[in-house]
Amino acid sequence: MKYVLGMLLIVLLAGCSGGNASEPEEPFYGIRGTVVEEDEQRVLVVSNEKLGREDMENPRYNAAWLSGIHRKVEVGQQVEVAFDGGVNDSYPLQAQGKSVKQIQDEQPEGAALSREEAVRQALQQAENLITPTVLEVEYLERSSEWRILIYENASISENSEVEVRVQEEANG
Repeated sequence: MKYVLGMLLIVLLAGCSGGNASEPEEPFYGIRGTVVEEDEQRVLVVSNEKLGREDMENPRYNAAWLSGIHRKVEVGQQVEVAFDGGVNDSYPLQAQGKSVKQIQDEQPEGAALSREEAVRQALQQAENLITPTVLEVEYLERSSEWRILIYENASISENSEVEVRVQEEANG
Protein backbone atom coordinates (compact mmCIF):
# COMPACT_ATOMS: atom_id res chain seq x y z
CA MET A 1 0.00 0.00 0.00
CA LYS A 2 2.85 2.37 0.86
CA TYR A 3 4.40 1.49 -2.49
CA VAL A 4 1.22 2.42 -4.42
CA LEU A 5 0.82 5.72 -2.53
CA GLY A 6 4.51 6.53 -3.08
CA MET A 7 4.23 5.89 -6.84
CA LEU A 8 1.01 7.94 -7.04
CA LEU A 9 2.75 10.83 -5.26
CA ILE A 10 5.71 10.69 -7.68
CA VAL A 11 3.38 10.70 -10.70
CA LEU A 12 1.41 13.66 -9.33
CA LEU A 13 4.56 15.65 -8.53
CA ALA A 14 6.05 14.95 -11.97
CA GLY A 15 2.81 16.09 -13.62
CA CYS A 16 2.78 19.33 -11.62
CA SER A 17 6.43 20.21 -12.12
CA GLY A 18 5.64 22.49 -15.06
CA GLY A 19 8.55 21.18 -17.12
CA ASN A 20 6.53 21.41 -20.33
CA ALA A 21 4.40 24.39 -19.37
CA SER A 22 5.62 27.64 -20.83
CA GLU A 23 5.94 30.59 -18.51
CA PRO A 24 3.90 33.65 -19.48
CA GLU A 25 5.94 36.33 -21.23
CA GLU A 26 6.43 39.66 -19.54
CA PRO A 27 4.58 42.50 -21.28
CA PHE A 28 6.79 44.58 -23.57
CA TYR A 29 7.59 47.98 -22.07
CA GLY A 30 9.22 50.00 -24.82
CA ILE A 31 8.83 51.09 -28.42
CA ARG A 32 9.03 49.43 -31.83
CA GLY A 33 9.72 51.69 -34.78
CA THR A 34 12.23 53.34 -37.07
CA VAL A 35 15.28 55.30 -35.96
CA VAL A 36 14.63 58.68 -37.62
CA GLU A 37 17.21 60.93 -35.94
CA GLU A 38 20.30 60.67 -33.78
CA ASP A 39 22.61 62.94 -31.87
CA GLU A 40 25.67 62.25 -29.75
CA GLN A 41 23.81 60.81 -26.77
CA ARG A 42 20.40 59.60 -27.93
CA VAL A 43 18.26 58.41 -30.82
CA LEU A 44 14.69 59.23 -31.84
CA VAL A 45 12.56 56.17 -32.56
CA VAL A 46 9.11 56.72 -34.08
CA SER A 47 6.51 53.98 -34.28
CA ASN A 48 3.59 53.32 -36.63
CA GLU A 49 1.42 53.05 -33.50
CA LYS A 50 -1.04 55.93 -33.33
CA LEU A 51 -1.63 57.81 -30.12
CA GLY A 52 -5.24 58.58 -29.30
CA ARG A 53 -8.29 57.62 -31.32
CA GLU A 54 -8.00 55.92 -34.71
CA ASP A 55 -10.40 58.42 -36.31
CA MET A 56 -8.42 61.51 -35.37
CA GLU A 57 -8.05 63.92 -38.27
CA ASN A 58 -4.38 64.67 -37.55
CA PRO A 59 -3.07 61.73 -35.52
CA ARG A 60 0.27 61.55 -33.77
CA TYR A 61 2.43 58.47 -33.68
CA ASN A 62 4.27 57.09 -30.68
CA ALA A 63 7.82 58.49 -30.48
CA ALA A 64 10.67 58.37 -27.96
CA TRP A 65 14.08 59.97 -27.51
CA LEU A 66 16.20 57.16 -26.05
CA SER A 67 19.54 57.47 -24.29
CA GLY A 68 21.91 54.88 -22.86
CA ILE A 69 21.66 52.43 -25.71
CA HIS A 70 24.99 50.67 -25.82
CA ARG A 71 24.38 48.81 -29.07
CA LYS A 72 24.96 50.96 -32.12
CA VAL A 73 21.85 51.88 -34.12
CA GLU A 74 21.64 54.03 -37.22
CA VAL A 75 19.02 56.21 -38.85
CA GLY A 76 16.78 54.09 -41.05
CA GLN A 77 16.94 50.93 -38.96
CA GLN A 78 13.82 49.30 -37.60
CA VAL A 79 14.30 48.52 -33.92
CA GLU A 80 12.58 47.34 -30.79
CA VAL A 81 13.87 49.12 -27.67
CA ALA A 82 12.92 48.19 -24.12
CA PHE A 83 12.73 51.05 -21.62
CA ASP A 84 14.83 50.97 -18.48
CA GLY A 85 12.98 52.60 -15.58
CA GLY A 86 10.66 55.56 -15.78
CA VAL A 87 9.60 57.57 -18.79
CA ASN A 88 9.35 61.35 -19.13
CA ASP A 89 5.84 61.74 -20.52
CA SER A 90 6.55 64.56 -22.97
CA TYR A 91 6.16 64.31 -26.74
CA PRO A 92 8.27 62.62 -27.85
CA LEU A 93 8.74 60.50 -24.73
CA GLN A 94 12.18 60.58 -23.12
CA ALA A 95 13.54 57.37 -21.65
CA GLN A 96 16.61 55.31 -20.94
CA GLY A 97 16.98 52.36 -23.32
CA LYS A 98 17.73 48.98 -21.77
CA SER A 99 18.01 46.64 -24.74
CA VAL A 100 17.86 47.01 -28.52
CA LYS A 101 16.74 44.41 -31.02
CA GLN A 102 17.19 45.20 -34.71
CA ILE A 103 14.28 44.13 -36.91
CA GLN A 104 15.62 42.80 -40.20
CA ASP A 105 13.77 43.05 -43.51
CA GLU A 106 14.30 40.85 -46.53
CA GLN A 107 16.12 42.49 -49.40
CA PRO A 108 13.67 42.91 -52.30
CA GLU A 109 14.68 41.11 -55.46
CA GLY A 110 16.46 43.48 -57.83
CA ALA A 111 17.16 46.14 -55.18
CA ALA A 112 20.73 47.32 -54.70
CA LEU A 113 19.91 49.47 -51.66
CA SER A 114 18.68 47.97 -48.41
CA ARG A 115 15.42 49.16 -46.90
CA GLU A 116 17.46 50.80 -44.16
CA GLU A 117 19.58 52.79 -46.65
CA ALA A 118 16.53 53.82 -48.72
CA VAL A 119 14.77 55.10 -45.58
CA ARG A 120 17.93 56.92 -44.46
CA GLN A 121 18.17 58.69 -47.85
CA ALA A 122 14.44 59.55 -47.79
CA LEU A 123 14.76 61.08 -44.32
CA GLN A 124 17.73 63.15 -45.53
CA GLN A 125 15.64 64.44 -48.45
CA ALA A 126 12.80 65.32 -46.05
CA GLU A 127 15.10 66.81 -43.42
CA ASN A 128 12.74 69.67 -42.53
CA LEU A 129 10.13 67.29 -41.06
CA ILE A 130 9.80 67.19 -37.27
CA THR A 131 9.31 63.76 -35.65
CA PRO A 132 8.68 61.98 -38.96
CA THR A 133 6.89 58.62 -39.03
CA VAL A 134 7.85 56.16 -41.78
CA LEU A 135 4.43 54.82 -42.78
CA GLU A 136 5.24 52.79 -45.90
CA VAL A 137 8.36 51.54 -47.63
CA GLU A 138 8.03 49.91 -51.03
CA TYR A 139 10.57 48.89 -53.67
CA LEU A 140 9.31 49.48 -57.22
CA GLU A 141 11.27 47.02 -59.33
CA ARG A 142 9.91 48.30 -62.65
CA SER A 143 11.35 51.80 -62.09
CA SER A 144 14.28 50.71 -59.86
CA GLU A 145 13.32 53.06 -57.07
CA TRP A 146 12.01 53.08 -53.51
CA ARG A 147 8.78 54.81 -52.51
CA ILE A 148 8.72 55.96 -48.90
CA LEU A 149 5.64 57.54 -47.35
CA ILE A 150 6.50 59.77 -44.37
CA TYR A 151 4.03 61.39 -41.98
CA GLU A 152 4.83 64.72 -40.30
CA ASN A 153 3.85 64.42 -36.62
CA ALA A 154 4.30 68.10 -35.82
CA SER A 155 2.04 69.32 -38.63
CA ILE A 156 -1.53 70.42 -38.03
CA SER A 157 -2.36 70.74 -41.71
CA GLU A 158 -4.21 68.12 -43.72
CA ASN A 159 -1.21 67.62 -46.01
CA SER A 160 1.00 65.95 -43.44
CA GLU A 161 2.07 62.99 -45.59
CA VAL A 162 5.09 63.29 -47.85
CA GLU A 163 6.03 60.77 -50.52
CA VAL A 164 9.75 60.51 -51.19
CA ARG A 165 11.29 58.55 -54.07
CA VAL A 166 14.83 57.20 -53.76
CA GLN A 167 16.49 56.11 -57.00
CA GLU A 168 18.68 53.03 -57.08
CA GLU A 169 22.26 53.76 -58.08
CA ALA A 170 23.18 52.76 -61.61
CA ASN A 171 25.22 49.55 -61.83
CA GLY A 172 28.33 49.90 -63.70
